[in-house]
Amino acid sequence: APPSDLAADPASDPDRAANLAAARADLRSARAALRRSQHAEAAEACARARARVPALPEALELAAMIALAAGDHAVARAAFEAWLANGPDDPKGEERARALLAR
Repeated sequence: APPSDLAADPASDPDRAANLAAARADLRSARAALRRSQHAEAAEACARARARVPALPEALELAAMIALAAGDHAVARAAFEAWLANGPDDPKGEERARALLAR
């Protein structure tokens, strides 16, 4: 912990870490549901993660993968485009997304 004579960072959000941890737990649930081909459950868990941390890159990518697995190509395309527009965090995933969008 910083010394007590240092003021707290005014830009820090005390709920950010908790929201991020909860969002990542939701994403783990979503991935597990996707592996079981439970697309509705996966989409719901992913939506919870995106509600907690809207710009989380891995949530945007996972939302696209869930939609693709469920056969909803329009939603998958929109999610991949949003993920790419926000700066993808996975080079292999970016390559895969660009290839799918080029179809």
